[in-house]
Amino acid sequence: MNVTEQLRPAGGSCGRRWHDAARKANGLSWRLFHTANGATVVHVDLVPNRHREVQALAWLDSAERERRARFLHPRPQRQFTLCRAVLRQILCRRLGCRNDELSFATGQHGKPFALARGRPAPVTFNVSHGGRHGLIAFASAGQVGVDVEERLARRDMDGDIRVLFAPRERSRFEALSGSRKTELYYRLWTLKEALVKATGIGLQGGSVLTLREFERSA
Repeated sequence: MNVTEQLRPAGGSCGRRWHDAARKANGLSWRLFHTANGATVVHVDLVPNRHREVQALAWLDSAERERRARFLHPRPQRQFTLCRAVLRQILCRRLGCRNDELSFATGQHGKPFALARGRPAPVTFNVSHGGRHGLIAFASAGQVGVDVEERLARRDMDGDIRVLFAPRERSRFEALSGSRKTELYYRLWTLKEALVKATGIGLQGGSVLTLREFERSA
């Protein structure tokens, strides 16, 4: 699941339940963003806000605070803190556990999973952030991946296209220019990254799955 397609306001009883939970977020700022095929995505507001960051920090355990301290710049520190706090809050609600009963471990390929009272939780999740936006996806069955990218001017988009995309995808780029080319670039990129995040296999060279090994019609 990415953030460039199939994004419609969530409605019905599911939407109301999530919106009610968001209103009781204890100082954190998040909202229901999207639901599809049993997965739910929430949006986390990552705009600098000292009050929210203090509230979020209270949710983190000692290991997470140490991880937070290793970030050298305020922006990634804020992104990690706010997203992890919202992740913890929502998982506690879904799993019916206290925050101190929730922990995390890593599985195959280093993908994290949640434990409630020391037992693997029956929910999968994935986190992404870009700029002032964070997304967290949840699913009760199967694996889930999500990706959000901040649209920045890329100095060598054509070079990225040659490296990251399959032949049929590259042929689509050849017919486009300007904003339409940029739109397709981010649409395909977020789709691909969400997929490899769902599997837990990274994007780096030497991984089992590379970005050229699948194509996506857009």
